[in-house]
Parts: sequence; C-alpha cells; structure tokens
Amino acid sequence: MILVDTSIVLRLAQPDHPHRQAAWDAIVMLRVRDGEQFAIAPQNLYEMYVVCTRPPSANGLGMTPEEGRSEIVSARAMFQVRQFLELVEDYNLRLEEE
Repeated sequence: MILVDTSIVLRLAQPDHPHRQAAWDAIVMLRVRDGEQFAIAPQNLYEMYVVCTRPPSANGLGMTPEEGRSEIVSARAMFQVRQFLELVEDYNLRLEEE
C-alpha cells in the first residue's frame, strides 16, 4: 500500500500539467508490474479541494466549487480512502520516538 501525496493527486486533476503523464505512468506501472495498491487520507481530499478552488493568482487551479467536488469524486474512485489510524494499525507504524 502506498499513501499518495496530494501533489500527485493534483497532477492527475490537471490534464495540461507537464508532470501529469509521468504521475499517471508511475501509478499504472506500479499497479501492473508490482500489484501495488494506492491510498489517500481524508487530509488529501481537503488539501485537494482547497487548491482546486483557490484562484490561480493565489497558486490554485481556479475551479468552481462544483468542479472541485467533481475532482474529489474522481480521486475517491481512483484511490482507497483510508483513515490515518487505520494505516498506523495495518502497517505497525510508530507514532512516537522510543
């Protein structure tokens, strides 16, 4: 399971972005070649919506709220949405230093 960074999800939401194809190709390769699964957390969805609906002059994508919601629906269809504590428990992650 790979937890996907919001920047990757945002690249996939931008058809004209120069890094979109590379992001897509990497995900497809890892799924096909290695059988990897990908997940996002609720925080990714929040960050994605904020960037999607922020004006381009403020480093956003300038989408309408409806377009932003549509991108959230697409991301949820593409990736598993996992709660952070589920990931910690499933992969025995440590939350504090020893």
